[in-house]
Amino acid sequence: WKSKAPTKVCFFAWAATLGKIPTDDMLKRRNFRGPSRCSMCLEEEETADHLLVHCRWVSSLWALSLSLMGISWVQPSNVRDVAVAWSRRMKKSWVRQVWGMIPLAIWWATWKERNRRIFEDKTLALQDFKLYFLRLLYSWCMRFSDKELNFLDFISLCLPTFSIFRMEL
Repeated sequence: WKSKAPTKVCFFAWAATLGKIPTDDMLKRRNFRGPSRCSMCLEEEETADHLLVHCRWVSSLWALSLSLMGISWVQPSNVRDVAVAWSRRMKKSWVRQVWGMIPLAIWWATWKERNRRIFEDKTLALQDFKLYFLRLLYSWCMRFSDKELNFLDFISLCLPTFSIFRMEL
């Protein structure tokens, strides 16, 4: 994983692509008993692919990210295919660094929210979840950037389709 995201996030993403994160389906295979519902949507069985690719909560982050970047996309069916397909887009520019961190930020924000719901019995509202994801992405991108951007400038810089709102930096 060639990313400027925190090492633990890169490790998590690597484990997720291998299907090795402790979701309910994996724990059941190891004879742990418990409910098998996705703690995010409460609708489907919790698998890595559902939690990180298909859950309606995480789908809202994918839609937000793709809209922000001005890209149309057909979502792959599993975590591994997302990682492979995602790495084949955008070859140049500062925005490429942002682009490369989007799946990691989506997956990490989702994992953190899942664990908050399970272990702390706390839940973010959908809009707060989206904001948490965007702030996470912003904080990681500012680690490698030589630009001094506030949060709104960062969002503006990522808006290729709305150049009227884009700052010249």
